[in-house]
Amino acid sequence: MMTNQDHQTLIFGWCARLSHGAGMLAGVMGMVVLIGWGLDIALLKSLLPGLVTMKANTAGGFLLAGLALVFLQEGRVDPRQHRWATILAASVALLGLLTVSEYLFGWDLGIDQLLFKESAGAIGTRFPGRMGLNTALNFALAGAALLLLDRHTDNAAWKPAESLALIVFLMALMALLGYGYGIKTLAGSVGSYTTMALHTALGFVTLSVGILLARPTVGMMATLTSTRAGGAVGRRLLPLIVAMPAVLGWLCLTGARAGNYDTEYSLVLLVLLNSIGFTLLLWPNLRSINQAVEERQAVEEALRRSGDELTQGAETLVAASAGILATVSQVAAGAAEIVTAVSETGTTAEEVKQTAHLSHQKARQVQDSAQKAVAVSETGRQAVTEVIEGMNHIRERMGEIAESVVRLSEQGQAIGEIIAVVNDLAEQSNLLAVNAAIEASRAGVHGKGFVVLAHEVKSLAGQSRLATTQVRAILIAVQKATSAAVTATEQGTQAVAAGVTQASQADVSIRTLAGSVSEAAQAATQIAASNQQQLVGMDQIAVAIANIRQATRQNLTGSQQLETSARELQAFGERLKGLVRQQRSES
Repeated sequence: MMTNQDHQTLIFGWCARLSHGAGMLAGVMGMVVLIGWGLDIALLKSLLPGLVTMKANTAGGFLLAGLALVFLQEGRVDPRQHRWATILAASVALLGLLTVSEYLFGWDLGIDQLLFKESAGAIGTRFPGRMGLNTALNFALAGAALLLLDRHTDNAAWKPAESLALIVFLMALMALLGYGYGIKTLAGSVGSYTTMALHTALGFVTLSVGILLARPTVGMMATLTSTRAGGAVGRRLLPLIVAMPAVLGWLCLTGARAGNYDTEYSLVLLVLLNSIGFTLLLWPNLRSINQAVEERQAVEEALRRSGDELTQGAETLVAASAGILATVSQVAAGAAEIVTAVSETGTTAEEVKQTAHLSHQKARQVQDSAQKAVAVSETGRQAVTEVIEGMNHIRERMGEIAESVVRLSEQGQAIGEIIAVVNDLAEQSNLLAVNAAIEASRAGVHGKGFVVLAHEVKSLAGQSRLATTQVRAILIAVQKATSAAVTATEQGTQAVAAGVTQASQADVSIRTLAGSVSEAAQAATQIAASNQQQLVGMDQIAVAIANIRQATRQNLTGSQQLETSARELQAFGERLKGLVRQQRSES
């Protein structure tokens, strides 16, 4: 079943679609007439032969007004479209005002034939290309209505745009009646004014209806679009109220012009037909109103019958609310105590959490220190191993040096023996030189050359003895140094051996220390992991307590609200009892 809200939404939807369609129709009509002027198609310019043409400016005005109405549809929030709509509406109003000023002040502003030229002597046209005065007034009013479409006054039942649109509608309707009744003055053919064209009048009717339907939720349209009885009756009767007198008047006037009766008789006949028509229109609506009144009386009777039941229900409600209020008060008091206890527990848990966090930090520091100690002990163990290897290498080199020194000593001794032999050879050479000198002296002159040779040999023997003496001194010094080097090498070898022994002992100690530090690091890691788990658990406990605290506070708030609601329920029950009594007394 459709609710009032659904029905209202449906009505508003129809109004929006009709308003949008009216704007599109007005714009399309202006475009078609402009095409007629461009292609010189008489049917498009005047609809029927012998009728006044819609001027090119009029067609342009309908095109601009139709586009403005489309852009101003309710629900459109595009600022650019709104700006364009304002520009178009202002252009329409300006077009109408300029044309009105031409009529009032006798001006010729050069806008009448700006788009297309119209020859002089056109039907119903006093100034070629100029729209009628009533047409210009309608454009000025329609443009102003579009500009003021969303403007409101202090009186919510009246909007300026609606009033202006209604004036446009009435002036267009008068022109249509002039064409229908054959009275040209109704269409504006007065004096030097141009007549409003037939499709111009139809365009203004369409445009004005579109403006009225563009905002169906405010002003006079709010009453017409209401889902209440007034709105429903108005929607049914208003179209007929507008159309029926016009149709009946046309019928009566046609009969009088045909000679069937005179003008007085046609006037009486029109009054009689209008009375009959309005009576026929009102009768179904009166029946609907009577049915609505009967239904209302039935509802009031049902309400009176349900008054006693409502009174009993109110009394029961008061009693139940009193019991609920007492229970809720107790619950609220208990909830307040729980909130206090949970707050204290939360404070304690927060302190424990801070302690666990501090313990976790200390454990992490111990773990880091233990890991550093493990790294240092590992580095020391590697260094000691390298020292032991270096000491062993030094011991090997010291052994090789000792062997080299020993061999050097042996070679020194061999050199000493060679020197002794050389010394003996020198002595012998000296002795031979002496003997050779003696023998040369005996030989006389023949022995002089041999004497020189003997002298040279003697000199060479002396140099050899001197060199041998120097070499022996150097060799003695080398032997002493070699002996000292052998002694130092033996002592260095012994010291290296002792160092190797101590380094081995240090390696064993460092390995033992590294094992202990590694075990300590593992223990510190386990402690840190345990503290981490403890810290996570405390975080979870803290979160749980916070959730409990929040839930408890919410429960307390809910209990307080429930208590307030129970008091309000009790007060409502009392007021309900009073209202029922007052209603029964008034009935």
